[in-house]
Amino acid sequence: MDIEVLIRIGTLRYPSVAHLVRYETFNMSEPEIHTPRMQEALTREMEALAEANVDDHGVVFPVQQFVVVARR
Repeated sequence: MDIEVLIRIGTLRYPSVAHLVRYETFNMSEPEIHTPRMQEALTREMEALAEANVDDHGVVFPVQQFVVVARR
């Protein structure tokens, strides 16, 4: 069997920091995390942290993926 591991570098983009916060907290089970007050607080904090990753099209982050390909 021939096995190959590839590293792929790509990007993950969100239209805005607020969208990033909503998307990343969507499946969290704590009800408080979904309140407007908490979402606004998280968005403000994330805006400060992600400032270097914001451009005219939203927020972008580099993503590293490992792809394993096996052939018989």
